[in-house]
Amino acid sequence: MKKRKILFQIGLVVFAVFLIITVASELYIYSQNINIYLTAKNEMIDKDLDTIGNNLRYLSIPDVVKYASDNSEKIKGQILYDEWMNLRERGYSDMGYPFDTSEKRNKYKKFFNSLDEKDKILLARNDCFILSVSLWSATNERGYDDAYIIYVNDDQKATVISADVFGNDSIIQYITNFASSSDASSSDASISDASEGTVLGSSLKDNLNMRYQFGQKVNYDFDDGGKLRKIIEKKENNSVFEKYIDSNNKAYYIGYHPVFVDNELQYIVCVEYDWTSVYTSFIGKATKNLVRDVFICVVFAAGLILVCLFFLTVKPLRQVKNAMELYKNTKKSEDVENSLSEFKSKNEIGELANHFRELTKEMDRYNDEIVALAEDKAKIKTELNVAADIQRQSLIKEFPQSDSFEVFASMTPAKEVGGDLYDIFLIDEDHLGLVIADVAGKGVPASLLMMAGMTAVRSYSTPDIKPSEVLTKVNESLVQRDIMDMFITIWMGILDTKTGILTTSSAGHEYPAINVNGRYEIFRDKHGAPAGTMSGIRYRDHEIQLKSGDSVFVYTDGVPEATNSEDELFNIERMLDALNLNPSASPKEVLENVKTAVDKFVGGAEQFDDLTMMCIRYKGSSL
Repeated sequence: MKKRKILFQIGLVVFAVFLIITVASELYIYSQNINIYLTAKNEMIDKDLDTIGNNLRYLSIPDVVKYASDNSEKIKGQILYDEWMNLRERGYSDMGYPFDTSEKRNKYKKFFNSLDEKDKILLARNDCFILSVSLWSATNERGYDDAYIIYVNDDQKATVISADVFGNDSIIQYITNFASSSDASSSDASISDASEGTVLGSSLKDNLNMRYQFGQKVNYDFDDGGKLRKIIEKKENNSVFEKYIDSNNKAYYIGYHPVFVDNELQYIVCVEYDWTSVYTSFIGKATKNLVRDVFICVVFAAGLILVCLFFLTVKPLRQVKNAMELYKNTKKSEDVENSLSEFKSKNEIGELANHFRELTKEMDRYNDEIVALAEDKAKIKTELNVAADIQRQSLIKEFPQSDSFEVFASMTPAKEVGGDLYDIFLIDEDHLGLVIADVAGKGVPASLLMMAGMTAVRSYSTPDIKPSEVLTKVNESLVQRDIMDMFITIWMGILDTKTGILTTSSAGHEYPAINVNGRYEIFRDKHGAPAGTMSGIRYRDHEIQLKSGDSVFVYTDGVPEATNSEDELFNIERMLDALNLNPSASPKEVLENVKTAVDKFVGGAEQFDDLTMMCIRYKGSSL
């Protein structure tokens, strides 16, 4: 598995290197294609520039161009070819043609200056027209966007002569006439009106008719021309090329060729062509090739990655998945250990497999603990059931019967073993003992403490003892047991069946409800501290004279503190309402009315405390 991981890493590195080499190669090829194109294009332009420069140097002289520039408005008119040729022949016969030497140029200059105004205009108009034809031929045959001549004045101003100075129609007419007859009669083509010029160097596309007004003077700082400035300083007849971005963010390549006449800069021949379309074409081809090669790389890499993923991820994960399914069916960690025994992966999947091994072992240990806990719980439940049976057996099943009284009690524990208890017993023939108690706690410990307390109550109850004395002895007995954090609230009453006097005493228990006037009301007797809290507590007795038909209802706190799903307490008021539904009812019916009211109030909420009640009704003396 470790070897596979290394192979996967090597594959990724190889792919990255291959991709980088592919992109670099495409960029290199793209750059080389541009350089080859530029070199070939510039060589062709350099020849054209040199040809136009020689025409300027040999076919005309700067004085004629300067005169045409200074009189640009006057030279507008028809191109009188015959008159121009007659005039030139008259001059050429004296000085020779072309003007390839300084001597010839000086003679032509003297000849030109000797002419009258009309002949000067005729000669300048047609000389400039021939230059315009030369420029037009270059742009038309080579596909340039523009070609023009900058005539440099003495004051560093420039006059621009372009291929459109006389209009394309005039040039085409001239060429047609010239080609059809060597005598080429006068052309009727007129010089086109020049449109308003723009700054030097902006694209010809900004002005479709012509770029500059013939004769227009424009500023041109030849000292800030970069490569052009250098060759001008060296007075070289070489061409330089520079890239130019116009106001519409369109790119042009411009070739500059300075023309020196008699060792002085007189002209700069310029040719420009649209670089944006060329650049876009190269970019399109390069992008297409690059996308194709990158796509091939990505497909190759994707296949490589999928293969590596299968061996490094899918296959190991499938082993782990099979081990999981095996454990699901058998629940044995030994089977998982045997299934993954040959699993040697050291990556994250290997860690996952190791964690799963440990998890199955922990789950086995946990299952063993669950089984043990279940056994212990079952044992405890059995013991609780036994304790509950003992507690139920300790409750009296048959209440004492007499013509003087009627008594009934019930207990509903919150757990298997409750912490409440009641007892009803005859102390002698004329005295009935009544006890109800509540332990601060639940379960077996509370039940055991309650059994000890109730046993003590019975053992201390004699015909000549008062309830307060019984509670005092019970308290001391519980304190001596030193049972921490547990105590008992006890209410005890002794009824004299002959006189109807009920003597009561309370060790922190709930107030009883007494019906002596046909309605149950709370009897707020003086409480003592719960039994088992401290030594030396003295309790008080209270006597209640019962008449025939009077009743006493005693209960534990599970009745008023019963809680519904909204955490509301049943409380004393609702208990009294339930008691007074039928105040004259028998003790058993009274307890049933209260239990029904509590169950209805609590609803589906869980019972948290024991529910214990007792009611005694006095019928009068049996004597």
